[in-house]
Amino acid sequence: MPVFNMSVLDRFDAVVDWSPSRKLVLLGSVGLLATAFATAVNALAYSSSEHRLIDPALINRYMLVWMAAQAVSVILNLPLIKRPDRPRWGAYLYVGVEAPFIAGLMHLFGTMSSPLVAIIPAIVILWTIYFDERIGLFGLAVLMASTLLLGVLETQGLIAYAPVMLNRSMDALNSPVWFGVNLFHILLLLAFCVLLCTLLILSRRMQEERLRAAHSQLAEVNRLISRYLPTQLAKQILSGDYRAEAAPERRRLTIVFSDIVEFTRACENLPGQAVEHVLNRYLSEMVAIADRHGGTVAQIVGDGLMILFGAPVRTSDYDHAVSAVNMSLAMQRRVRELQDLWAEHGWTQPLRIRIGINTGEASVGDFGSAGRKLYSGIGLATNLAERLQSHCEPGEVLMSGSTHDFVQNDIACESRGEIRVKGSSHPLQVYAARPPEPTQPEGERPLRDTDLIATDPA
Repeated sequence: MPVFNMSVLDRFDAVVDWSPSRKLVLLGSVGLLATAFATAVNALAYSSSEHRLIDPALINRYMLVWMAAQAVSVILNLPLIKRPDRPRWGAYLYVGVEAPFIAGLMHLFGTMSSPLVAIIPAIVILWTIYFDERIGLFGLAVLMASTLLLGVLETQGLIAYAPVMLNRSMDALNSPVWFGVNLFHILLLLAFCVLLCTLLILSRRMQEERLRAAHSQLAEVNRLISRYLPTQLAKQILSGDYRAEAAPERRRLTIVFSDIVEFTRACENLPGQAVEHVLNRYLSEMVAIADRHGGTVAQIVGDGLMILFGAPVRTSDYDHAVSAVNMSLAMQRRVRELQDLWAEHGWTQPLRIRIGINTGEASVGDFGSAGRKLYSGIGLATNLAERLQSHCEPGEVLMSGSTHDFVQNDIACESRGEIRVKGSSHPLQVYAARPPEPTQPEGERPLRDTDLIATDPA
């Protein structure tokens, strides 16, 4: 669409959003100019006619009174332009004044014999499009009531019929002046209404195109939000259920930390492309498993993962602990299943991970500055889970006693005695989860390439 047309449509869109009073001031000003122009055309055309068809003095007086009424309507609406409540009564007043004058104009030429009767639908369409359907219907009602009243008075002989007409014969109307003047007025009004309708249709079409583009951009934003934020958090944000201004809260969580054993050393002997592929595939697999078990991947730092159970969606401490351990066992199993893939990319030693789990109180929510936020869990419980991961044997899942208390009746565990970790003043009783028989759980399947998410290891 040409730039000029786009500019016109943009301006028209701005007018459409104006308040009724502001619209009325513009339309009233245009109406005053149009009425003055029509009066001048009538005076010029009929004064040069060989036959005096109408009484120019009467029609001129009528048009002057009409213009005065229009001017008063516009002036009364000027104080309403900047009113924040966008009052509508000024528009109703304007339409209520215009309608009787339009009916009176037809009466001057004979209500049902006047060719100006064609302007009734055009005027009503104009009001409806320019203002709204309520003002249009109001104007139609006043216009039809005025026309009906004048028509009844005419037919009953209570008022003169076609008082402006000097020559009432039909033959006298067979004149180029009569034909040209009336056709000019009718076509001018109809052309204005058609132009307004065309602008409205093109404007709506442009708005639909912009709306489609906005929907496409919104879909891309939603995709990026889901890609860079934890799944549960992204769902809450996109559904409007997440309160960004809420302060972090204390909540009992089950926290999982995982890490690849000697990943940095292994990367030194691999090309960058192989490291990128292995790490992205590993993280994609682990994140997918976390999502299936209801975990929230709060952090991805290099090859390390921090996964929360109990935030932002909370069920029960028991569900969180059992889901966390089952997820961790599924991660260990999936890493073993992909050993051949790791070897294809130059991983000379078995890829193994360590996982630590702890259940306890932590502060969970948004942390960071006003311009940059991180959803995470912070506190001693989080630190203990990270320490347990560092004490875990490669390929195992190590949990604290607080987690073991919830899962001991559902998951086979082995006691690994007590360990001392930094940040705890007393030894921790720890347990290792024993993996179940090597069968694929129902509903879980290996990821296909189309399932992979692109994860930035940095």
